[in-house]
Amino acid sequence: MKVRFIPAARQDASDAAAALDSFRSGWGDAIEAELRRSVTAIGTNPRMYARTEDGPDEPENREYFIARFEYRVIYAIWRDEAVIVAVIHARHRPSSWQGRLTELD
Repeated sequence: MKVRFIPAARQDASDAAAALDSFRSGWGDAIEAELRRSVTAIGTNPRMYARTEDGPDEPENREYFIARFEYRVIYAIWRDEAVIVAVIHARHRPSSWQGRLTELD
């Protein structure tokens, strides 16, 4: 399945890499590698990962968890693609990403 990021999620990913790299050198590159793996995994089997607990039932919202850094890659299965709507730390306020679902088209 095709996987794409909405612009806000792409910015989330950049911000996460910058924040982690400022905390410890090399961690920015490490999370970028994890994000690349997440995109491949989501594209290969998008329904394998858990539905979000803090999202609406429609569209079908799921998340890939990057355990090493405690980041959630939240995506919606929309038409014939998986659309990444947020890349947020697990401690981030739940449901803060839901407003982005209007950007699926």
